[in-house]
Amino acid sequence: KSLGAKIVGVGCIVNRSGKELDFGVKLKNLVKLDFPTYKSEECPLCKKGIEIKKPGSR
Repeated sequence: KSLGAKIVGVGCIVNRSGKELDFGVKLKNLVKLDFPTYKSEECPLCKKGIEIKKPGSR
């Protein structure tokens, strides 16, 4: 925008936020997935002492 571009839409491959996102322009998701998220004190794996070895979606 600061260089004069007109943004007409936003695209993402996977929307895993679990909610509708508002960027002020049209949004297109190829896939929408809803994963449970936990605070560390509520995480079932943390409570069992199971360490997460690979963070992220790899």
